Amino acid sequence: MNMKAKLILFIILISGQYIGYGQILSNPSFEGTPQAGAIPASWNACNLYSTPDTQPGAWGVTTKASDGSTYISLVTRDDNTVEAISGPLNNLKSNTCYNLSVDLAFSNEFVYGVQYRPVVLKVWISTAQCAKSILVWTSPLISHTDWKPYTFNFIGNNNYKFLMFEVNYNGINSYSGHMLLDNIQVVEKTLNLGMDAKICPDQIIKLKVEDIWETVTWNNGSHELVNEVVAGGNYSVKVQDRNCILTDTTKITRPVPLHIDLSEDFILCGNQDTTINVQAADAIFYKWSTGSIESQINIKYAGNYWVQISNDCESIRNEFTVLRKESCCEFTVPNVFTPNGDQVNDFFKVSTESNVMNY
Repeated sequence: MNMKAKLILFIILISGQYIGYGQILSNPSFEGTPQAGAIPASWNACNLYSTPDTQPGAWGVTTKASDGSTYISLVTRDDNTVEAISGPLNNLKSNTCYNLSVDLAFSNEFVYGVQYRPVVLKVWISTAQCAKSILVWTSPLISHTDWKPYTFNFIGNNNYKFLMFEVNYNGINSYSGHMLLDNIQVVEKTLNLGMDAKICPDQIIKLKVEDIWETVTWNNGSHELVNEVVAGGNYSVKVQDRNCILTDTTKITRPVPLHIDLSEDFILCGNQDTTINVQAADAIFYKWSTGSIESQINIKYAGNYWVQISNDCESIRNEFTVLRKESCCEFTVPNVFTPNGDQVNDFFKVSTESNVMNY
């Protein structure tokens, strides 16, 4: 393997365990050597009574890992002591929403001289290792023996450097209990409505919120994950889940309808030529019968011509004729006009078949 490949695939290997380079949480699957009282790499026990077990194999547990090869088990005891484990959070951003997922299970096989019962899990983010700075989630009672993922959100802060998991009693009385933990995933939660877009007549654009949130509020009053848009405008959405609040905005525009008016013949006098310009707002493609793809062309010869212009919504075509006369210098100058907006004689102009260069 060359040096470039080594850099791209860089993994730190420690005693058969791995720590993913650049992850928010190191060793998220508790990879290590299966052993009672063994703490996986990058994790630390949080009190004198915490002796986490790297499973499977300890105390009769045979459950297979949900991710990787190993996982941990934590216990509570009837003397009011509980086990907790803490690991470092890397590069957590302030005022950023994160999604944390952890796989949990209970084992009926766990045997250490007493009857073990299901417990709950408390998750903390901390400014110091094993400190209980902010409680971000408490699980339900975990009594199922198959792995199930549990997901919740929290707001990050670059002052919080550690993540802590603590098993606890279901109620106020202490008892012997335990839980299996594996496959922790911490990812930044984002909201993205996509780039600004154009909408055509009779078209529907579906703006989507890709994740599941407790509340979704669009600026048009909708609370659905999908907002069907039929008109141009600015569309924004606000989503919230516990303390996580995200917003995003996108702009939908409707292209200006295309228009070409080359209904009158063009007259070339003598050796004159003429320039025809059909540039239109929101037009993105031009094509002339001459092969030109510019918005204007220069015509020197008589004949029949056509031009086609297109945008994201429509395409229109206009045919016109260019005539040539040896002499066409006759002018008609009106002595009255009626600028009342009825499109008849609204403008004072000189009429001529000649191509007038200037007035």
